[in-house]
Amino acid sequence: MNNKSNEHLIIGTKASITVIAISLLFVSFFEPQQFITSISFFMMVAVPVQLLIASLWQCKMPEFAAKRKQPIRGMLFMLFTVAAVLVIGPVLYLLPGRAIWPPTPMLMMFTILSVCVAFWVMIIWNAWPLTLFIRHPLILGVVSLLLIYAVAYVLFTLLFDFRFMAGAGVYIEALDPKGLFDAWSILVYMVTTIGILQLLANFDLWPFSRNPILMQQPFLGIVLSVTCLVLSALLQLFCVHVLAMDIVHFMVVVPITFIFGTILLQSMLQRTAFGERKQPIKGLLAASTAWATGYVLYLGYKQVAPLVAGTMSAGAPTYEAEIWIASVLLAVTFPFLIASAEFFEFWPFRKRGVSIELSS
Repeated sequence: MNNKSNEHLIIGTKASITVIAISLLFVSFFEPQQFITSISFFMMVAVPVQLLIASLWQCKMPEFAAKRKQPIRGMLFMLFTVAAVLVIGPVLYLLPGRAIWPPTPMLMMFTILSVCVAFWVMIIWNAWPLTLFIRHPLILGVVSLLLIYAVAYVLFTLLFDFRFMAGAGVYIEALDPKGLFDAWSILVYMVTTIGILQLLANFDLWPFSRNPILMQQPFLGIVLSVTCLVLSALLQLFCVHVLAMDIVHFMVVVPITFIFGTILLQSMLQRTAFGERKQPIKGLLAASTAWATGYVLYLGYKQVAPLVAGTMSAGAPTYEAEIWIASVLLAVTFPFLIASAEFFEFWPFRKRGVSIELSS
């Protein structure tokens, strides 16, 4: 590992440890039920906006933030994100949430679904085909967010069925779209597609990257979509139906821990791990390390949970402990990591003169 990679590794490790500590401190201020509903709702609403800024805009928009120096630059990106959340959050509360507070399981699952759709629109398709006829980046960003929630609403209406909750106090029939699939099954499937997307990121999109044509839209979107859909179905079927894993436990310990571990390796450590290896060996090593890292952190969060949140019930029907850990990982730590790596460019850990190449 060269000096530059070593510097990136040290900076990323310091930033990661700090962000994890801040995340745990943040969630410690809230009761479990408040955290996994109200707080997680607003934190998850922020993620599509962060993906828009970091991925689609490459942190070059809005210009009033992008042109500033750190830490003002990062603070302005954060303020823009908060402003967007203050617009989007109430809209979701009023429309799919039907003005019921705290957020119902239906609204929470819709919000998680919208995050998954954001990854599809921003990462897999890179806002294609909107990019064909919308040139202005601000307009493209706004329309992309509208597309994300429109697609999420259609998928939610067609696919999600909450009738398994009938009889429980949290079930509200008017909010149940009564779609084609059990709500937990289809939600976990959508989360798993993002896990498979992160798997492909560990392989640098190999073997598709060997063909320049496949790296262009819409071909890239098509091959990534098919791959994510097929591999996610096979993985979920194997783990849930063959290995008989509880579906929510599967979601937490397989796709979510893998997503979290990959974010640490790809964004926080700036792809420095195994950087000198060639594909597919690099991908195998990176993917294995990502899941192992995510799983170790999951176990750590599980041990810390009673100290931070008190006693919580695990397993069906509430899955309180599992949802708490998943929310800490992806609703809090994940957006904090994006802010650290992309918005603040590792400030204050990055020394002057050290160049950090941000991943898309």
